Amino acid sequence: MGNLQFNESREFRLAYGLYKTGLWEASIKVVNRNRFSTPSSTENDLNWDKLAIRLHLRRNNWRNAREIAQLAVINFPQNPTLIHLLGRTWELQGKSGREQANACFMRVWEMAPKWLTNLKRLVSTMRKLGRLRETILHLRELVSLDPGCPRALSNLVLCLRQMGHHQEANTLVKQGRFLFASCPNFAFMYNALQCPSHKTSKEIAHTLPFVRLFDSVESKSYSIPNETPILRIQDHPKFRVMFAFSIGGLRRS
Repeated sequence: MGNLQFNESREFRLAYGLYKTGLWEASIKVVNRNRFSTPSSTENDLNWDKLAIRLHLRRNNWRNAREIAQLAVINFPQNPTLIHLLGRTWELQGKSGREQANACFMRVWEMAPKWLTNLKRLVSTMRKLGRLRETILHLRELVSLDPGCPRALSNLVLCLRQMGHHQEANTLVKQGRFLFASCPNFAFMYNALQCPSHKTSKEIAHTLPFVRLFDSVESKSYSIPNETPILRIQDHPKFRVMFAFSIGGLRRS
């Protein structure tokens, strides 16, 4: 019995080592060879299932990952990691699986409210579903749990702007610019607050301070007096940040 347990542990260490080094095809072969051939035990089955799901997710095979995850959740309904991995399989399906993914992440949040990775995915799915009020509540919680994450704070600012809470959003922008001086998102947001208001027009292209001048081959270019073409704001890589600060005209705080 001792030798058998040692062999199981050795095989699992081999599969996990291959997984960590990026040799996923070799790792999945070891997993398939040992997952059902070893004597059944609660801890053994749980570890093999988790590794198998992660391997299929790494290989972008979310269908196989979901099949394993659904069976594993039935066997271990109180394991938050398995439920989180099941939510990941739904999330990778795209828009059609977003509701199921959000339900999984919400269930894990109820079981482990301080798990940051799950909380970030919960916020992401909620925001994509358009549930801004709930998203803001969870973003506030995320910012309090992980104050060193600039992305969480910038997403909170954007959601507050979408909800019309401009004063609070502008205050957070100033704080974020001070705390995360090297973050480009806060640099764009802060610079936008220092500019006078501009009224947007569908017919006239405005050159805003944070819009970089460059050519566009996919969209219509506009000419300015020196005949330098500029890209429309909608085509700029930072449009999501810019749009939040220009939807009602740029504001001074």
